[in-house]
Amino acid sequence: MKLYRIISDTSKFGSLEIFNTEELMSNFGIVKYRKLRSVQDSISDKWPQSHGSFYDMFSDKAEELPVVPDVYLWMNVFLVLSTKAKAILSPMLDIFGEFLPFECNGSKYYIFAVHSIIEPELSKSSSLSSNGNYAGISSLSFNPETIGTHIIFKTSFDRFNYLYCTENLKGIIELNELTGLQFSEDLSSRV
Repeated sequence: MKLYRIISDTSKFGSLEIFNTEELMSNFGIVKYRKLRSVQDSISDKWPQSHGSFYDMFSDKAEELPVVPDVYLWMNVFLVLSTKAKAILSPMLDIFGEFLPFECNGSKYYIFAVHSIIEPELSKSSSLSSNGNYAGISSLSFNPETIGTHIIFKTSFDRFNYLYCTENLKGIIELNELTGLQFSEDLSSRV
């Protein structure tokens, strides 16, 4: 089973900016807002009407981009899906999290909160540190039996910094030519 680390295609779509982060922090509490990456349970009861836009953060203009992706990442562990992407992917994703309403560049989008958490094989995984602080992972390996039918998941081993997926999800995204994501076979990362 091939696994991939999911990465936003920032070179084409810039950075997703959510405009009502203060309201999100208010609803979840500032500490819990920071821990949203590790969410395993429904958060829809506290999710406010949210909206945002994509910005070119790599030039000196920092301007809103007119072209938006079909699928993207927010906080690296939430999928952001256009209506088209949700229609295609929801039959596969439904059991692994929840869809939260979101407006992006004036269009209806959804943020998909992944609830699926898989822990790696510790004997084949190692983390990096710098001055005693977590700095990423140098190797990461998952047991296929532990993954089972999970096509998308996150892990506490990398401090909930990334989403991982199987070749099944990657294949559906590519087959339907959904834009916005890249897939890395290198599961290691540096913070």
